[in-house]
Amino acid sequence: MRKQIRRFTGITILIMLTVLVFAGCNMLLTDPSSASSDGEPVILTVSAGTMSARTVTVQEDDIDIASYKLTAVQGETTRTETWADLANAQITLETGTWTFILQAFSGADASGDLLLEGSLEKTIEASGELAFALSPLATGTGDVEVTITWPETITAVDSVTYTLGGTAGTEGVLSGPESGVYSYTVTETGVGAASAGTLLVVKLKDSGGTALVTVSELVRVYDKLTSRKTIALAAADFNSAPEAPSNLTATREAGSTTINLTWADNSANEAVFPIRYSDDGGSTWTELTMAEGSTVSFDDTDVPRGTTRSYRIWAVNDYGSSGSSTSDAITVPNLHTITYDANGSTEGSVPEDTAQYEAGVATITAANISGSVVQIPAAGTAEAFKFGGWNTQADGNGTTYQPGDTFTITADTTLYVYWDALDVGDIGPAGGYIFYDKGSFTDDWRYLEAAPENISNQKKWGTYDYTVSGADGTAIGTGAQNTLDIIADDTMTDNAAHACNSYESGGYSDWFLPSSDELNAMYTNLYLDGLGDWDFSESSYCWSSSEVDSMKGYRRRLDNGSSEEWSKNGYNPVRPARAF
Repeated sequence: MRKQIRRFTGITILIMLTVLVFAGCNMLLTDPSSASSDGEPVILTVSAGTMSARTVTVQEDDIDIASYKLTAVQGETTRTETWADLANAQITLETGTWTFILQAFSGADASGDLLLEGSLEKTIEASGELAFALSPLATGTGDVEVTITWPETITAVDSVTYTLGGTAGTEGVLSGPESGVYSYTVTETGVGAASAGTLLVVKLKDSGGTALVTVSELVRVYDKLTSRKTIALAAADFNSAPEAPSNLTATREAGSTTINLTWADNSANEAVFPIRYSDDGGSTWTELTMAEGSTVSFDDTDVPRGTTRSYRIWAVNDYGSSGSSTSDAITVPNLHTITYDANGSTEGSVPEDTAQYEAGVATITAANISGSVVQIPAAGTAEAFKFGGWNTQADGNGTTYQPGDTFTITADTTLYVYWDALDVGDIGPAGGYIFYDKGSFTDDWRYLEAAPENISNQKKWGTYDYTVSGADGTAIGTGAQNTLDIIADDTMTDNAAHACNSYESGGYSDWFLPSSDELNAMYTNLYLDGLGDWDFSESSYCWSSSEVDSMKGYRRRLDNGSSEEWSKNGYNPVRPARAF
């Protein structure tokens, strides 16, 4: 059987840009007669390369270019120039880094259809060369014109059918014989651009509808261009099995269980490529897929970890199958995954790692979090926590890793958020600073949080010459009850306790007027550490909820911590607090 390899002249237009520059040249894009005498012209010359592949594509001779447009950009400076051809194109450039875009058009002076385009960036320091590779546009629609010829001695061909991208085409008319050959041309217009290739399958049939030969080709379609090719069949291509593919190669994607297969297609008349695999050294073979004719690659996904696999491929058409090509065995190692678990967090998100890592080899670096990850239950129901690293067990009794710690993976691993206690000085759930930690969650709270700022407008403590029953607590933990006692017993509604009770911030409304010692903790743990918004423009004092007697309450100076007995009729700022 005759080996057939299709060749075509590809779209690779190289523009060699010779740059002759001197520092300090003016930025000009001109013809030679107007070029600056301080600089040398940039000379563009064009050369066309050739490529070989088993596809149908646009031929260079089919591209009718009427003009070229060059755009050069440096910073905020943009210059353009157009030419009918590039034989004598010249520009004058200043040294520096430039971005160039070269475009080819069907009309004069950069008009008509945009046919080809290429871009590059170049730092111009001295004389040198610059090469563009112009490519057709990959969006839009183009035309297809593929001609099949066969010797006039083959007279059994009665009809030709074809599909392009799986869609049946219109049956055409055979031509010939002329100059010793018959011919048939597939013509399609307005085909969607597909630079990756659209499969064309052409079948030459006898009068009974039996395929005498099948031709499979990938067609690369580009916007406003015609993809053209002539395929000359020989007598040996008819009524014969295809030639075997060769060089079947299996490679594994890094960190993946996908194996990439590639092979050389040595025939023009195959219909499909059956592919099989063996996981036992070739004793048994299992069908994997039936790859379409003219394809030269296939991905075997989700191969079981720890598998050593070989592959075998054939070419098949209506008349039989070729010999096979077998790959070397390839092993998919035991790959493992890392999963980050939020472990009941109420705010924030944890990273996602989709990679797979080789067991006993890959070193894992524990990820950091983006933003804040916390567990804040409803106030009074359970203790709040913050992100404290990762642990291999949800209850925190496994191995703990801090972000940046490394370990060698040996199995699929889930890293759970490790919950750590909040610290004084941390931001609390309502957006204020935590100023007290009693060390454990009892009586429905552990932490005290200060409001982000003082309540606007100073307030009185309460009714003068009236003793509130129970509002005499000064210790930490008594402010909330003091506030409730004041609200329940004092008839004044526009006082400091009422202002705190009706205060809302950060989605929370469970604020109270802190006791005298609670205000002192704010001074000690926040003010002295430079935490919090402390505006003393009105007063450095704040009311506490601790009552002295019927005429006085305690206020505390938050810029030095001192406590003072003060008339309930006096006005002072208020800084609410909350427990959680």
